[in-house]
Amino acid sequence: MWFDPAYYAKPADPRDEHLAWHQLACAHGGEVDPANWQTLCEVPGFGVGVSASVRHLIKKGRHAELEQMPQRVYGILNKKTSRMLNNYLRSRLWMGEELVMLQDKITRMRQENSRINASCEAKLSATGSEAPPAPCAECARSEEEKKGLEERWAGWEEEKKRLQEMWDEEKKELQEAWDEERKGLQEAWDKERKGLQEVWDEERKERLDASADDQTRRQQAENEVEQLSIQKQNNEHEHRELLERIKQLESAARSQTSSTAELDAALTKATAAKVTAEEGLKKETKRAEQLESVVARSNKDTLAEELRVSDQGIKDSRARLATVQRELDEFRQTNQTLKQSLEQERVKHAAEITELKKTHVDKITELEKTHAEGIDEIQSTQRAEIQNIKEKERETNAAQQDEDDSDEELEGEEDQSEEEEEEEEEDQPAVEDRRMRLHNMPIYRKRPPPHILQQLTTVEGAANMATDELSKRLYDIGTRVTKLLRAQHTKLKDLSALYEDIIKHSKCNDQEMEYWKHQGDTAQGRSPPQIKDPRPAVSLALQNLIKLR
Repeated sequence: MWFDPAYYAKPADPRDEHLAWHQLACAHGGEVDPANWQTLCEVPGFGVGVSASVRHLIKKGRHAELEQMPQRVYGILNKKTSRMLNNYLRSRLWMGEELVMLQDKITRMRQENSRINASCEAKLSATGSEAPPAPCAECARSEEEKKGLEERWAGWEEEKKRLQEMWDEEKKELQEAWDEERKGLQEAWDKERKGLQEVWDEERKERLDASADDQTRRQQAENEVEQLSIQKQNNEHEHRELLERIKQLESAARSQTSSTAELDAALTKATAAKVTAEEGLKKETKRAEQLESVVARSNKDTLAEELRVSDQGIKDSRARLATVQRELDEFRQTNQTLKQSLEQERVKHAAEITELKKTHVDKITELEKTHAEGIDEIQSTQRAEIQNIKEKERETNAAQQDEDDSDEELEGEEDQSEEEEEEEEEDQPAVEDRRMRLHNMPIYRKRPPPHILQQLTTVEGAANMATDELSKRLYDIGTRVTKLLRAQHTKLKDLSALYEDIIKHSKCNDQEMEYWKHQGDTAQGRSPPQIKDPRPAVSLALQNLIKLR
């Protein structure tokens, strides 16, 4: 039913306009007069109505009316209608080429049929006989062969469908097994990573003191870090090679799938050729029957040539049918061979994937073992160093306990001790700056970047993450060792100063003895030697001992 949309050109409410177009398309089957395309395009919100109309024309096959549609209508169609229209136009283009070929063939066959009918009618009018022809034994045998071929073809279709179902089920089972295994590996790695994170957090909270032999151990730790960095690079190189191998296997599987699709297309073409040959055989058989009926009712000598031509056509049709059947058998054999080779490749790929998984698991186990051994060794070394430091502190405390009874004479030397403290504070910014530069090195970040966290979904990412965690822990250990060495160096400086003060104190004691020795000379009128008063130096030595305690 045609309608003029001028009534809906200016609705009172846009919502009423939308509803009006929708109801109109539903009520009238979505049909639009081609003369009203331009008018409809001017109406605001026309997308709902024109989309319904175009879908209706596509379903009805109204190609001529779709060709009259203006170009601007394409811009207001919704996505569903646009996709439907594009598919329809593409199919029309392909069907147009096929239709031209079929029309040419039908025209030739009609001309041939008209010629044969005219000849037969002339022969029939000459003889005047209308007796039905007797059935031909060769035609019956041809019909039986045809039925046998059809049954064989149906059996092949069923076999192909069964094989396809078996392959789909097996592929689904393999995919489920792979998903379960990957999920298990991911859960195990998450649990291990959580445990490592907890251990790392506990170790960061510890505050240890220094020992005298930490310089050598720090050098060993740096060498271990360098070796682990080299091992990490080697592991990354191996991971990249494994990924390339997996990509090659996937591309090989895709190429085999494409070759199977090409064989299916060739099989479809062979099936179409078989159908065409069977139709030609049927037409030639019908023509032979007509000629035989004419021969039975007319002079055999005049129609012998046409009967020979008909027999020759039947033989040619049978030869073409045999050729098509042979090609079909060859295609079946080739398809079966390719399926066997595809199954072998699939088994081979599954074995290679299993081997790759095993290799990754072994590498992760080896890294975890190396990491645990390094941690145990470092912890044992740190415990020994802590024990040595505690023993030295006890000895120092025992030595300083004897000096606790000093007087308040040390108050006069506070200025000199304050100057020494200021010198120590001046060295502190340089130490802090070095600590921050070591902390900000890019290879020792506290948390890995986001792209590293995303790689944890695969085994390769898990191995890389384990190596990074080990590197960070070794960096923290190196930082603590550096702090211990720095503190030890400071204490050694203090001890050296104390040793020098003690030496000065012993010298001062000797000078003091000389001083008091010459006091008698002063009493007798002789001038004593020029010796400095040793008491300030002794006070300074005692003050340093108190500070160290």
